[in-house]
Amino acid sequence: MGVVALKRHSVRSRIAALLCTTLTIPIGLGACDSPYDDSYHETPPPPIPYPELLSPDAVITALTMAYRRRDLDKLSTLLHPEFQFLYYPVAPGGPESWNAAEEIRIHRRMFRPADIQPPEAPLPVELWCNSIDIALSNASDWEVAVDSTGEFVAAVYNAAVFFETQGNTDFRIDGPQAFVVKPDPSTRAGEARKYLLSRWIETASRSGGWGRAKALYRTPVPTPEFDAASATRRNAGEVGHR
Repeated sequence: MGVVALKRHSVRSRIAALLCTTLTIPIGLGACDSPYDDSYHETPPPPIPYPELLSPDAVITALTMAYRRRDLDKLSTLLHPEFQFLYYPVAPGGPESWNAAEEIRIHRRMFRPADIQPPEAPLPVELWCNSIDIALSNASDWEVAVDSTGEFVAAVYNAAVFFETQGNTDFRIDGPQAFVVKPDPSTRAGEARKYLLSRWIETASRSGGWGRAKALYRTPVPTPEFDAASATRRNAGEVGHR
């Protein structure tokens, strides 16, 4: 289905109405009974730990958790040295694939836009993410194969991803993703085999999809004829951002 832009209509107005509602507190209610008593702080539960990468399924689970938490450090540890992301259709002037270094750079802009430093172009504030909701569900079993670089396993997952941005438009991604997982080459003899993500392929989203959403967060290569801000607006328009 690709990337779908969703305009916000009544959600914020309903929240504003609730915030403006007058709350009547009965006379004589003790301060200790108030739900807003600063002396009481409920300790939040500790975050669910990431799984050990002992199976291909664990890699996809960790990827899902890293996206939901916008955890750049964790996502970086999931990528195989040979990692490549491939997507279709190719954005005008953009590559059809990129490596692990570029994948990490894109997600740094997506997850940590406040940390972007010159000379890299800043990310438009309307693309800053408030939250990312993600679900990846199996569409096929893992299949084992061997190529010139060794053994690997591959499977297709159906993706449903929702980006809530600070702008007036959110994004929803629906579409199949093929994942290729290989053993971690840094695993030492005698250690349990661990796995890393080697290929991430957007398989059939001809109208745009996860790759096109990632393209919104890439920095175009600056040239005298190429304005980064206008390029961002053009890319955004291709997926219905404005």
